[in-house]
Amino acid sequence: MMFHEELRKSLDEMNCTQKELAEAGNLPASTVNRYVSGKRVPEQRSEQLEKILDGLQILSNRKKYTGFSRENFYKILEKQLEITSFDYERFRKNLNMLIDTLEIKVSKMTKELYYEPSYIQRIKSGQRRPADPEDFAGKVAAYILEHHIADRTGIRQLLGVEKDKIRNDEEAVKALEEWLCTGEDPLVDPTDIFLRKIDEFDLNECLHKIDKSGESYVTLPFTTRKIYYGKEGMMKAEMNFIRLTLASESMEPSIHYSDMPVENIFGNREFCNRWIEGLMLLQKKGLKLVVIHNMSRSLHELLLGMEKWIPVYMAGQMESYCLYQSRRNNFCNGIRVSGAVALREGAVRGFDEDSKYYVTEKKEEVAYYNKQIRNLISRANVLMKVYREENKQEFSRFLLEDQKEQGKRRNILPSLPLYTMSEATLDEIISENYFSSEFIRELKYYYLNQKTRVEDILKHSEMENEVAVQEETNIQFCFIPLAGIFGGQELWYSADLYKKHLEETRNFAASHTNYILIENSAPKFRNLQVSIMDENWIMLSKTKNPTIHFVIQEPKLCKTVWKMIEKRKAKESRE
Repeated sequence: MMFHEELRKSLDEMNCTQKELAEAGNLPASTVNRYVSGKRVPEQRSEQLEKILDGLQILSNRKKYTGFSRENFYKILEKQLEITSFDYERFRKNLNMLIDTLEIKVSKMTKELYYEPSYIQRIKSGQRRPADPEDFAGKVAAYILEHHIADRTGIRQLLGVEKDKIRNDEEAVKALEEWLCTGEDPLVDPTDIFLRKIDEFDLNECLHKIDKSGESYVTLPFTTRKIYYGKEGMMKAEMNFIRLTLASESMEPSIHYSDMPVENIFGNREFCNRWIEGLMLLQKKGLKLVVIHNMSRSLHELLLGMEKWIPVYMAGQMESYCLYQSRRNNFCNGIRVSGAVALREGAVRGFDEDSKYYVTEKKEEVAYYNKQIRNLISRANVLMKVYREENKQEFSRFLLEDQKEQGKRRNILPSLPLYTMSEATLDEIISENYFSSEFIRELKYYYLNQKTRVEDILKHSEMENEVAVQEETNIQFCFIPLAGIFGGQELWYSADLYKKHLEETRNFAASHTNYILIENSAPKFRNLQVSIMDENWIMLSKTKNPTIHFVIQEPKLCKTVWKMIEKRKAKESRE
């Protein structure tokens, strides 16, 4: 028997009310109500517990009731706390991560689960604990699975559960409930995964695979069917769209939009890889690719989709847009159009097995779908600007205009920044290496540019640099990425000069009020720098393979990355 059940039983047998118990025990009526209803459980040997038992003792004496036993209540509470003894803080963190990742509206969930408006918010903040966490977790899990159909794939992936391990909704609810109560680790941050994928990606390796598979891709037989159904049909339709586009003489852009579940393409790894290879073959042919991302997806789905597009973005000849669409829509759709082919997709949301795919080469139909998708682009916003070596002048203009803007900057750097180094130290590094005179000129120009930019920003705004700093006893791989120069260069230097540079960096921080230096023992990334300007833009700068800068100005992504940095900082400060 649970503590609240024994409490209610005693009151019933004594024919007493909660109000009488509150008065006898000198407790607020609301506190007694929470204990009787099971919403709260008193701590062992706590003042509240003793007051409850004192009140029961007074009432039992008054009513001449012989069934009350203080020791019995102690034993029941002790046993209950043993049964429900688990990490409430872990439970709270898991709940918060799940709500944030799936962008669940807490007010709506509270209303539908018949809790008080502030109940879940207080659990999220740690001000309150559910009396029966397993029951609470089960209700939350059932609500999520019912109201977030489109996120089911994301939930499985976030929990690390194989698709075939969850065969129905009942098993999905159980898996989510168990994770909320006993999950060893919080959900993997999808933003962190996305950034690491960019950091690790090597375009040269990817292109080598494409070269090997390109010829066989084009020579695969075409199917004569134009209409396909279900997930198997989707794969055939997508492949035929790419093959027909490759085989055509048209050099018109290939434009893609879909709000279908990301699992359709990205859930099958072999097919997903083949599909990405096909898109890169379109780029190799010389076609520009245009993608419209549906920003109304959950964060996990959105970043998973963008993650899979990374090779395509890295290869260039790419434009990206973002479009919001209500997630309450009962239908999901997709259009893919090139100069000679169009693919139309459609399904009732949550019933992908009944989806339909139509591939057409009829000129009038291709023209119609081309007009439709361009109408979508007219309603969309640019998702990101991509700067490669061929448009580095435009990139320089962006940086020049930005340094005048007020707003806090944050940078996550794999090594010490170039601009905190003295010119004398830079000259020593140059003297230790066999650089060409052309590279030395470019390096010095870049150094002075960086120094001027940072000094200008610090006059009006705060800059926080999170830098990987090596221990003095274990200094190795001393380098500075030079993503702003393009060309994939890195500036390598000796351990002695690294120590000197580190001292200069600390002095730079001490002499500039608005400059905050955060030293970490290990780099977050090896080949990627993350720069954030308030919630206005995020810049992902990859040094090599290839050298490329992505500047994202879409508010949802900017706020998400900013929030991720804040959470990680808070976590590290607690640890």
